[in-house]
Amino acid sequence: MTSQEIDMHNSTLIHPPLFDLDSSLSFSLDTVQDESRRVAFERLVATISSLGGEIVSDTIALEKEGQHVVHVNSLVFQVTGSDPILLVVPNTDKVSTTRVEELLADERITDVRLAPADIVEEVCGFPPGSVPPLGHSPTSMRTIVDEQLLNVDTLWGGGGHPGLSSLIKTETLLKLEHVETADIATRSTDAVNSDSINVNYSFMQRERPPKPFFPVAPPPWAMAEKCCTNKNTPNPLKPIPVTIIGRITGVRQMAKRLVFADLAPAHHLLDSEDDRPWRSGLDGKEMSVQLIAGKTLCEALGDTAGPAALRHLKRGQLILVEGKTNVGNRDSLRNWVDKQSLDIVVFSYKVLEEGMTTVEVSPSNIQSNTELRRLQLAASVPPPLSPRPKPPSPESKRRSSSYLSLNDVFPASDDSPTVTVVDSIDSVYEFATKISHLLLSLTTGDTANGEANYASEGIAVPGLDKVGLIGMDCEWRPSFLAASPAEPQPIMLLQISVHPIKRVYIFDTQALFRPLLNPSETMTELECAASQTLVDVFSSQRLIKVGFQLGADLRRLASSYPHIPAFRLFEAVVEVSSLAKKAMQLNKERNLKYHTASLARVTEFLLGKTVDKAQQVSDWAIRPLSEEQIEYAALDAAVSPLLLEKSLQMANAGIITANASRSSSFLQVGRFEDDTMYNGAVISWRFFLLDTNEPAAIRKLKAKRIVGDPYVVTQRWDTGGKPPMKPSVPSRQGEGPYTDVFGVFRMPSKLVRITSGKDPATLVDHLVGHRTGRSKEKCVDSLLTGEAALPNGAKVELHQRSGYVEFADGVALFVNMPDKSYKRGYPNEWLDDGKYMTWYLRKSDWNDGASYLAQKLIQSNQKESESPSVTVLFVRMPKGIFLCCGRCRAIVNKTEVPQDETVEGVHKTGDWGLVQVRLQLLDREKLQSSDEFVSMVKEWPDGRGTVKSSVDGNELLTKDDSDKPAKNAIAEAVLSGNIVGGLSLAVEQASIPPEKRSIKAGLLTLRQQLANDASENAAKALHALLQVDGDS
Repeated sequence: MTSQEIDMHNSTLIHPPLFDLDSSLSFSLDTVQDESRRVAFERLVATISSLGGEIVSDTIALEKEGQHVVHVNSLVFQVTGSDPILLVVPNTDKVSTTRVEELLADERITDVRLAPADIVEEVCGFPPGSVPPLGHSPTSMRTIVDEQLLNVDTLWGGGGHPGLSSLIKTETLLKLEHVETADIATRSTDAVNSDSINVNYSFMQRERPPKPFFPVAPPPWAMAEKCCTNKNTPNPLKPIPVTIIGRITGVRQMAKRLVFADLAPAHHLLDSEDDRPWRSGLDGKEMSVQLIAGKTLCEALGDTAGPAALRHLKRGQLILVEGKTNVGNRDSLRNWVDKQSLDIVVFSYKVLEEGMTTVEVSPSNIQSNTELRRLQLAASVPPPLSPRPKPPSPESKRRSSSYLSLNDVFPASDDSPTVTVVDSIDSVYEFATKISHLLLSLTTGDTANGEANYASEGIAVPGLDKVGLIGMDCEWRPSFLAASPAEPQPIMLLQISVHPIKRVYIFDTQALFRPLLNPSETMTELECAASQTLVDVFSSQRLIKVGFQLGADLRRLASSYPHIPAFRLFEAVVEVSSLAKKAMQLNKERNLKYHTASLARVTEFLLGKTVDKAQQVSDWAIRPLSEEQIEYAALDAAVSPLLLEKSLQMANAGIITANASRSSSFLQVGRFEDDTMYNGAVISWRFFLLDTNEPAAIRKLKAKRIVGDPYVVTQRWDTGGKPPMKPSVPSRQGEGPYTDVFGVFRMPSKLVRITSGKDPATLVDHLVGHRTGRSKEKCVDSLLTGEAALPNGAKVELHQRSGYVEFADGVALFVNMPDKSYKRGYPNEWLDDGKYMTWYLRKSDWNDGASYLAQKLIQSNQKESESPSVTVLFVRMPKGIFLCCGRCRAIVNKTEVPQDETVEGVHKTGDWGLVQVRLQLLDREKLQSSDEFVSMVKEWPDGRGTVKSSVDGNELLTKDDSDKPAKNAIAEAVLSGNIVGGLSLAVEQASIPPEKRSIKAGLLTLRQQLANDASENAAKALHALLQVDGDS
């Protein structure tokens, strides 16, 4: 592959430059004889060329239609009381004079008519049918472009002369001062109205449209194959940003936070068998596109909204996707080489249409070939442009937007809302003064005076006069703008909205603090002043900090600036999405997860307007910040307190502060005191940075690496309650005692003695045959009563997914008995009427009986052992309560093991990496008096072959059978591949009545017969049968 090919992939978007125009242009100039027309045409050519557009022949334009190019009509209209205007609409649609009149109503224009053909050239300089969308003579006309053209890359309009066309970028046209946008067209799929002016041209009919080009050139096949086959080959390909609209035709959930989705053009039919709906912009060959939505999307949207966005991806959705090609990943390159499928990593997406209910495209409902081309084009357009409003006139104002603005949160008044950027010592002191005055008024109760207004206008929420609401949010640079994925992205802005005084302060953390320093670093004078001021806000329980997914932002703050004490403790924090969800629950609203998945959705539900998130992925590291960035950042912080007020008002709840019977720090949210529905609504956060990279410490303290190298430990508790003990790092290289994130002192189980001060023989006498609890913690607590060596308030450290807890002088075993649908290859079983049980252990833990754990199991309850230990068995049915089955031990004496065992006490199951240990119950005689134990054993096979089971809802009892030749015949039939014959022998041997026989009953009986057979052939046959079941 040449360097030229690599450069073309890494820098070329869509496909090569549009067209070569010189020949057609030369021909056109020669055909223009009239001087005035020639002057107008030369002016048009100069205007379009200066703006990057082109003049081409109609033939070339027609050939290129559909490649990001839409044919438009530029129509001259006369209006009463004003100059003529130009309306630009898609060639497939009609002009709605009613909508135009409504648009111009504020300008006292009531009559809008299509200009007669004989005056069109006089008005714009060009004859009808060749009017371009710009470059008119003698002056530029006021131009209104239909809104649906905002999603189009290039407009194909008149070329100023018959046989010629103009090509101009939509974005370029909309930047002109005399151009605005509005909804002025009646869609071709709408009913025909009397006010609609049909301006459609007729074109060639196409039975089947060509597949659209994918807007990014995929990697060259030869280079991709070379990178896949030779891992030592450097990969010169770089990811390319992609913005695309398409239809999801398939969704595959690969993991909790990983979804693969197939993306097709917008017009693609869901039942189509075409698995390559795109064309490659590199060579024109057919290709497919796969979206990879996972870690990148979750990081961009947050811990809550990210997984919710993954779950929301559904087949049939029309979505706008932003992402990048995954050409740096060799697995994705292999996907391209083998399947011609291009992988796109998703940064964000927006659902434009749920399912195919509104635009179901099929040959029967496409009105025309041009409508088909318009829908086809929607699959490969660049990101939609922001509408350009018409210039305001003295008689009218711009129509109100559907997006929320800062004036909606803080209604304009004499004391209009202010946004202050805090980036110097003076602005820090200004903020500190405002906060001091606010805290003073809250402390003294003098809330009637001063500039503070503690509740929004029109909202009455009890208790808001006792506290101050502080909206918070943070911004940082999007990861896809970084030079590499490993580049840390610290917080760039901290927005604090002081709701009572209608002020938003944007802390430029890039100017105030130094990021990613050692926690022991000495602060500068500016850092000291800013930190102390923020401590007054963050540590106050009278100032309630409100935000959306605020916990994640606070943790990122602590990780970004480790040496700043202000970012270690946050009191009185409220997650607004949680309160909004509770309010919706009380009002019996539906789709709670959808409405609370993002700040924009919560805002739209509670306030009726959404938040424009276009600036969310802008570059927050660039200074100075744009006006749009400042407006967005301020609004994100300012809206949260208003949403909190709306949520409380909706639920008839309020803020409950201290009273005579409570502590002064008492703070609640609810409809009344001790409202359990709002438990945990107001919480405090505390963050610590680990000074070790010990894996055990990171795992036990649930530390996370957020920004840079430090690991952050997080603690949280109800505000007003007693803070938990600070976490401590485990000693002894991660194997010693420690304090966890809940403030609980944890003792590793290997350091705890369960026989301390007790006789091992009678240790569990009071527990045998009794239920001890649903959790392992309950069972362990029952063993450690009395004089166990545990400090006061300490807990034993347990591994929840492990089947045992190893103590210094014993082991507690936890066994889950399988239910009837249990299909795992190593089911635990009772043997010999409950005298024995099979239990499975990892080979590494057993180590052929030589491990310390194995020795404890083997020597358990043997007084003659040099290091006596006790093993206690807890068993439960699925989702049941653990039953203490007393003491047990692993059998190693061959005389105590059925003679079919080839390894002492152990049956190896290599496919699972496990060994089967046979346990002997030492307290079985005591267990015989326990009804729970007796009923549990009766449900499973024992050593005599008796088993009680349920098949198709009917109770069947297989009879005792000691006919070994018959059993061997069953095993031999299965091993020879005659499973049907083995099944028939098993059913006959069990004497199951014909009316109760079925495939399901036969397979169950066959497995039971083989499990009850102690021969080696039976074990092999059972293993083979389980493999067949697994494959099927």
